[in-house]
Amino acid sequence: MNTISHLSFSRCSALTVMLLLAVNFSITAQDSSFKDALSEYQNENFAKAAVAFDQIHSDRALLFAGKSYYNLHDYDTALERLLLVQDRNNDQLYGEAGYTLSLIYTKELDFTKALQQLWEVKKMKAYTQLSASSQELYDNILSYLNFEQRLDIMEESSRDSLLYDLSRTAMGRVNFDEAQILFTKMRKNVDEISSSRIDSLERVLENEGQYEELNKNTDLKPLPGLSYNIGIALPTYDSDKSEYRVARGLYKGAMLAAENFNKQHEMNIRFSFQSTGTNADSARQALESLADMGVDAIIGPLFSKQAQQMSRMADQFQTPIVAPLANDQNIADQSEYVYQINPTYQVHGKVMAKFASQLLENNRIAVLAQQNKAGNSASESFRNKIKEEGGEISSYFVKNMGPDGYQLSSYVRYITENSDSSASAIYAPFGGNNTSTLIDLLLRQLSTLDSDIVPIFGLPEISNANINPDYLKSRDIYFTESFYTKPSDHNIDRFKSSYKKRFHEAPNRFALIGYDTASYLFGTLDRIVNPARLQQQLPEQSLYNGLITNIHFDGHNVNQTLMVFKITKNGAVLVSE
Repeated sequence: MNTISHLSFSRCSALTVMLLLAVNFSITAQDSSFKDALSEYQNENFAKAAVAFDQIHSDRALLFAGKSYYNLHDYDTALERLLLVQDRNNDQLYGEAGYTLSLIYTKELDFTKALQQLWEVKKMKAYTQLSASSQELYDNILSYLNFEQRLDIMEESSRDSLLYDLSRTAMGRVNFDEAQILFTKMRKNVDEISSSRIDSLERVLENEGQYEELNKNTDLKPLPGLSYNIGIALPTYDSDKSEYRVARGLYKGAMLAAENFNKQHEMNIRFSFQSTGTNADSARQALESLADMGVDAIIGPLFSKQAQQMSRMADQFQTPIVAPLANDQNIADQSEYVYQINPTYQVHGKVMAKFASQLLENNRIAVLAQQNKAGNSASESFRNKIKEEGGEISSYFVKNMGPDGYQLSSYVRYITENSDSSASAIYAPFGGNNTSTLIDLLLRQLSTLDSDIVPIFGLPEISNANINPDYLKSRDIYFTESFYTKPSDHNIDRFKSSYKKRFHEAPNRFALIGYDTASYLFGTLDRIVNPARLQQQLPEQSLYNGLITNIHFDGHNVNQTLMVFKITKNGAVLVSE
C-alpha cells in the first residue's frame, strides 16, 4: 500500500497536509490557544483538540475542529464545521475542508458528493500534495464502483468530466451491456468532452468479444480505508446453557476468520453484533438494528425458527444473511437474500440420488420413509433426481410407520417380494426420534427375508443408530453429512493451534463451522471487492473446501454440497465429497 492511500483514511488522515498548513500560516504568529489545540491534534488527542478549536473563532480553527471530529468518527459535527469553512473564500482552507469532506462522504458511501468534492480539490494544482491526494482518492473511488453506483451518480451529477470519467473507468469493470448503458447515458449528457475522446471510448464497445477479454482482466479495486461491515446475529445465553457453547463457538470462529482476513487485505472486516434472543420477535429486532447500521451482510442466526423470521423480512432490507446451521427448506423459499450453509433435506435427497446413480449398475431403487419433514422432503427430491439421472423408482412409500415402526415390515416385504417392484437398493431417509428403531427394523427385516438388496442410503441420523455389526457383513449402508473434520488434516491442526493461542481454549465443532461460514463470505467479498455486488455474486462463488464443511451454492441460496459416508464395523468412512 502506498503512503498516500494509507493516509487517506487513517486517524491522522490529513496530518501531512496539516504540517503544510502550519508552515503556510506561520503558527508562531498565532495565539497560544491555537498552538495548544494544534499540539493536542498532532498528539492525536482529538477529543481535547476538538473542544479547544471550537473555542477559537477563526477559519483555521473551524477547519481543524472539523478534522478533529472526523478522527473521532463524529461525522455529523465534522460536516457542520467543514461546510462552514467552505463558505469562506480562502482557497487552501476550502481545499483542505473539501478533501476531508470527501473522506467523510466516502465513509458514508455517498460517492456522488465525495467525487464532486474531489473533482474541485484536485484542480488546485498550486497545492501539490493536496491536489495529488485528491486525485488519487478520486481515481480509487472510480476503480471501486459497480454499475448501479455509477448509474446513480450519473443521475445526480451534471459535471461533464465526471460523467465521462464514470463511463471511462467502467470499461472492463462492468459487463458489456452495462458499459453500453453508461456510455450512452454519458454521451447524451455531455457537451464539453471532445468528440475524439468520446470516439475513442466508443471503439472499446465495438466488439463484444474483445470487450469480454478486457472484462476478464480489469477488476474492481479495493478502496483503502473502507471496511466491510458484517453483522453478527446470534443469541446470548448463560454459560451453563448447552446452547452457549454453540453460539460462542460460531462467534469466535468467525472472529478468527476476520482477523486472518484483516492481516492480508486493505479493506478490513468490522463486526457489528446484535443478540437475536431466543424468539422470533427478538430475531426480527436484531435484523432491523443491523440493517439500520448499514451492514453489508449478516452471519446468523442460530436456529431455523429465528432464520424463518428473518427471511420474512430480508427482502425488505435487501441485506444478504448467511445462516450457518439452519436447514429448514421454508427459509430459502421465503427470501432470496438468505443463504443456508447447512443443506436442506431436499439437498440431502438430491446429493444421495446422484451418488447412488454413480454407484449402482442397476439404478432401480425403492424409497421407504417416515412421513415427516425429513422423510417428505428428502424422498421427493431423491425421486426427482433419480429420474433425471436416468434411473427408476421401483416403489415409493412415504408413510406413517408409527412410533415403534410396526407398519414398516409390510412395506419391506412388498419391496423385496413383488417382482414388479424389485429394487437393487433402498433409500430410507429416516429422521426423527424413532430413526434408530426404524433402521434396526429395516435391517432385521431384510436379513430375515434374505433379501439380495445390498445398499441402504439414508440421512445423517442413520449414523447415530446402534447398528448390529452382523448387518454390515451383507450390505453397505451410506449416509449424507454436512459437517466433518478429517483426521490428520494439517489445516485443522493449524486452526486449532491459532484458536487456542487467540482464545486460550480448544475449539469445538461450532467454531469450525463459524470459521468456514465467515471464510466463505469473506472470500466472496475479496473476489468481488465491492459489497454492493454481494447479493448477485454470493451464489456464484466457486467451491470452498473448508475445515469442516464444503460450500457451493451453485446458483441457489442453499449449499448444494454434502459428503457421503459408508458405515463400517470400524465406524463411518468418507467415500465422496
